[in-house]
Amino acid sequence: MAKKRKGKAKKLNQHGSNLEVEMQKAPHTFVFSKDHVGTNVQQLTSDFRKLMEPYTASNLKIRKTNTLKDFVAVSSPLGVTHMIMFTKSLSGINMKISRLPQGPTVHFKVLKYSLNRDVNLIQARPKASQGQFKSPPLLVLSNFLQSEANTSKSGKCEVKLCSTLLQNMLPSLNINRLSAGMVQRCLLFSYNANSKHIEVRHYNVATKPSNVSRHMDDLLSKRQSVPDLSPLADISDLLMSQTKEKVQINDGSVWTSASPSAMVGLTEIGPRMTLQIYKVESGLCQGEVIYHSFRTKTLEERHATEKKVKARHTLKQNRRLQQEKRVQEKRKKMYKK
Repeated sequence: MAKKRKGKAKKLNQHGSNLEVEMQKAPHTFVFSKDHVGTNVQQLTSDFRKLMEPYTASNLKIRKTNTLKDFVAVSSPLGVTHMIMFTKSLSGINMKISRLPQGPTVHFKVLKYSLNRDVNLIQARPKASQGQFKSPPLLVLSNFLQSEANTSKSGKCEVKLCSTLLQNMLPSLNINRLSAGMVQRCLLFSYNANSKHIEVRHYNVATKPSNVSRHMDDLLSKRQSVPDLSPLADISDLLMSQTKEKVQINDGSVWTSASPSAMVGLTEIGPRMTLQIYKVESGLCQGEVIYHSFRTKTLEERHATEKKVKARHTLKQNRRLQQEKRVQEKRKKMYKK
């Protein structure tokens, strides 16, 4: 009778428990559209939801009667930490990223966007595999640190707050356990300090050996059938010829050498967006306006908004105290009976 491998079973159980702990600690998101946005914005919402996999509600269904309080109520039991909402107004398309449950909220204007299908149409061989969405994308923030240093002198904090919010939206990488095969996607946020625009790009990441001939690379990647071997004297001529030639594929991919023996290729898979920060709020889609690109408040207006926020906060506290007193009085009456 064969012996059971107890050690292997324990390792599998430990690995499974570690994955569960990582999934619980990882940030999760709600991605949805609100009100009447049209078919294109709905498709943009589904594309961005696909981008945020696997730590997002993939089959999230929204009703017309749902409000923000409904999402906040279910966010804590489900472990959801961020909310991404697309809306449409007369001025254009907006995207809001909020930290649950109490904010802050960063409002973006979507100046330009391209859907996944639009990006795939301009490529000869779009990169799409089933396993690339089983792990979160590698987050890359470009030119944010330089912009933070410049804006900190002027007292503005919208760029720093935006970069912090984006960093916390995706799980951090464990460098000790990270391997090249684990990173299959890359999400890029590039900030332009002159135009104050943020370019969003989503890439598929692939690796392959660099010291391989062009014909051998075609055979390994299954892009081409067996070539004509009649002019060759030996099979080694096919394998060894043009080994130092840089492999270039006309399919929209950009390849660069990561090491002397490996190359890394990026292929855009979408969606593509151009964003602009126009408002930052301290709360969840409400509260004090920390930054607004279209309107600057005077000192009197700032003091007035601070008074309103304080009055609202004190009103909530008084209501809670009154409710607690009523509950205590009801309990006393119940005990007396």
